[in-house]
Amino acid sequence: ADRVLVKGQVKGNINAKRTSCDPNWAAVIIKYFVQANLVPGDHVGFVFSSSFPTLNIACLAAAQVYGLKTCVMASIGASCYGATDTNFTFYDMIKLLNERKIINIKIDYLSFGGAGDVGKNFHDEDEFLGGSDKLASEVMAEIYSRVDKENTTFIYEEVFAKNINLRIKYFKDCVPNIKFLINAGGSSVGIGVDSALFLQSGYVSPSVFKYKNDDSSFGHNEDWGLLQYFLSKNIPVASLLNIRGLAAEQELAKDRDAMIAEVQALLRPLEKFRLWVPLLGRQLATMELQFAWQRKDFARVDTLLAQALLVEPFLMCIRLARLWQQNASTEELRKVFKQLVRRARYGTTALVYSTFAWMLLKRGETDAAYQVLVEADEKNEHPVIKSNKAILANNRIAHFTNVGFGEEWYALWLEEPKMRAKRARDNGRFFM
Repeated sequence: ADRVLVKGQVKGNINAKRTSCDPNWAAVIIKYFVQANLVPGDHVGFVFSSSFPTLNIACLAAAQVYGLKTCVMASIGASCYGATDTNFTFYDMIKLLNERKIINIKIDYLSFGGAGDVGKNFHDEDEFLGGSDKLASEVMAEIYSRVDKENTTFIYEEVFAKNINLRIKYFKDCVPNIKFLINAGGSSVGIGVDSALFLQSGYVSPSVFKYKNDDSSFGHNEDWGLLQYFLSKNIPVASLLNIRGLAAEQELAKDRDAMIAEVQALLRPLEKFRLWVPLLGRQLATMELQFAWQRKDFARVDTLLAQALLVEPFLMCIRLARLWQQNASTEELRKVFKQLVRRARYGTTALVYSTFAWMLLKRGETDAAYQVLVEADEKNEHPVIKSNKAILANNRIAHFTNVGFGEEWYALWLEEPKMRAKRARDNGRFFM
């Protein structure tokens, strides 16, 4: 895209985005419909960010073929490699597919997404506009002007709990007999915020959770998103967030890995041109490194790390993660960490700092981890850093989590998504 619309520091993981392009995801969604005992004509709801546009389209295609009555809520904000072209957002994609009669399901409700669901972290820097001389507010106004107000209601509510309650009302108006909810992507209105983040992926039955099945309980859980709310109403849900984990579970990763191996083989003959093209060798190594890491070809990773340009935050974290896998000393980890972040630009190292802090905590160095987050907070504006910093300041070490980074965190192979539900507290809040 020549201009991008990203959610602040949410960089996105290109491997997860590639995985989401498999058309067989539509069949996975059909499987979820069957699990939920849906029949044609049943009411379902969708909550989409724009981070996985192909996955969103797979959901709509599945619902259309299945013959379901839908209510679709989407947001414009997207992490990198998602629907990031400000001139052709996910809303524009669906509008075009509607006009060409390929998809007959429209977007019923739209918001900006991003921080607070109102684009608070959309900014005027190059990362947002890809070099455009327009202000973020001007681009947002242009996007808003393209919305068909007769068919799509635009949601703009800065107070999170009010935003969720408004969406619940809209769902009741649009699909009063809703029997299933699907969330795709990591929008806060879908998965909630802070300690109530919904971490489960795939199909989730309400029977595995303890909840309070009355409207008053929601007032005590102002951090809940729509997934938690509908589970509390005994309605099954599905969350499409840990894409690569779900792909492995559904055996969608086999063809992808074969394709990546072919691409790696195609890159190697280009190395003969290194003498004529400056940095070509390092650029090729950088590209192949990401493929090798995804396939867990760690022997190849070790070779490529010495040649690659580790300038992107995720690539920096691969370096740290590989040292961690090799049981490197804390001093060696600290030395490499300082080298990696020394020349990094402001606002680009949130994942790197958080990864190193996680490693220090795993080795019992709580004070050192806290100091890392203090420094991180000075160099980044990121909610995960602020949350974890407060958690350590209050000695609530068990609550430290990097899951707010989504796919980027899990792509480091340091932690697996938590799939088992813990008992909820007395206030009915979910904890995964």
